[in-house]
Amino acid sequence: MKVVRILLLVIIIIGLGLLATQKFWVPKLVDKIIQSENDSASGQAATLELPTPEVQKPVRQKPPPILSSSTIQIGEFTIQVNCSNLNPQNVEVFKNGSLWQTLPARGSVDGSQKCTQAVVQDVNFDGYTDFMVLTNTGSGGGLLSYWLYSSSTQKFLCPEEYSSCGIMNPKFDPEKKIIISQHKSGASLIIIDTYGVQDGRIILLKTEEVRVQY
Repeated sequence: MKVVRILLLVIIIIGLGLLATQKFWVPKLVDKIIQSENDSASGQAATLELPTPEVQKPVRQKPPPILSSSTIQIGEFTIQVNCSNLNPQNVEVFKNGSLWQTLPARGSVDGSQKCTQAVVQDVNFDGYTDFMVLTNTGSGGGLLSYWLYSSSTQKFLCPEEYSSCGIMNPKFDPEKKIIISQHKSGASLIIIDTYGVQDGRIILLKTEEVRVQY
């Protein structure tokens, strides 16, 4: 019991001493605590990695297409071929100034300096004026798409029963009523197709192959 009293007395004396001297040691202790907190915060800020901002690549804008057209006149009809970057896109047929038909004619014509123009031709030798448009070119030559005039509908059309309405490099013989198509296939082979007209329809009569020796 005596020991406890002595310990309590010692604690009281120490407490009174700390109270008496607090103006000396309390500010220093507070400064130490603040300095320790500042050092800790500085260390965390130094090690904090900020996210790298994402750099957006500039989007390359495609130049707008160059639009052009060419026209011919067939009686009361105006045939206008519309091109984008000199490649045919469609054909608009105007009758007496009003839009009468729009025909698909999308293709690719290499080396052209202007929008391709429709060509007047009686393709099926029936006495009515039809027209053709160069729609594609390649190593074998040029493909001319054609539209036949229908007197019953007064429209230009590719008949539904035709698998396609196009002939490579056509040459017309009105007397014999035949169309000769000659084009290359590969380096040394030439294909010659002969077309005729049967019941008003264009049909393939024969195909010949000619091997050229160089």
